[in-house]
Amino acid sequence: MQSLATMLATVMPSESVMAQEKSYVTYMLPSPLNDTCTRNFGICESRALISALGTTGLRTWEGALHLANYLMTSTGTKHVQNKVVLELGAGTGLIALLCAKFLHAKRVIATDGVASIVEEMRETIDKAGLEMAHDIECKRLTWGWSLRAVLSDEQGQWQPIDIVLGADIVSTWAQEIMIK
Repeated sequence: MQSLATMLATVMPSESVMAQEKSYVTYMLPSPLNDTCTRNFGICESRALISALGTTGLRTWEGALHLANYLMTSTGTKHVQNKVVLELGAGTGLIALLCAKFLHAKRVIATDGVASIVEEMRETIDKAGLEMAHDIECKRLTWGWSLRAVLSDEQGQWQPIDIVLGADIVSTWAQEIMIK
């Protein structure tokens, strides 16, 4: 009875606070070898559809899961293996992480237009044990800005991209229209 009284007396956080709470979600994807082995990895993400910050990038969406499943097929793997991959609107970083960790991309550049989302991606990738500087990079890219600044190396040399990936890409202006 004491526990019930304690629970009833506990003040619930506001909806905006609850929307920002993160959950650790484990995704299981099939092996590209079509065997019974699965590739499991976890991502810390928000379960809210649109966060109080007005962004959709804090959760993994269905399109990213479908793209991940395709990339894990033998046909999909060939698009990424030993290639330089640019992901637009990477959000939680699921596709970028998959490409770097399991599909043996030569280099992965994960981009998003929101600085806080880019920082969240970096944390997820660090927890996955990937070297940020070598295997994968997380950069802010706002649509309409020059790609040259984002895709150049430390010496300012243009780095060619082999494939551009994007799933569930929504620009900020489209989000504003949807919210209104």
